[in-house]
Amino acid sequence: MATKKNTPSWSDVKTRLVDFDRAGLIGLVQDLYAASKDNQAFLHARFALGDDVLKPYKVTSTAGCGRMCSRTRIPRSPRPRRPYPTTRKPSASPRDWRN
Repeated sequence: MATKKNTPSWSDVKTRLVDFDRAGLIGLVQDLYAASKDNQAFLHARFALGDDVLKPYKVTSTAGCGRMCSRTRIPRSPRPRRPYPTTRKPSASPRDWRN
């Protein structure tokens, strides 16, 4: 019978981090920082470094919204027109009926 392999979770990572010394943790964070711009932006925001630490996230979150998130006025559709008058064919008068 095959055993089900568990996927790693935060508790697994946490138990491994306990074994690290201070220099090892700093090296790990330095490697993460160098790995990508997203990691850099996250660490800057997490440690409140810089003027507007949330700027990268604000740009990302409003990029997909388009005009709905901007403060520009969204034009409304033109004023609705009155519905077309309904015209009925004149009903046949009793004179037109044939016996």
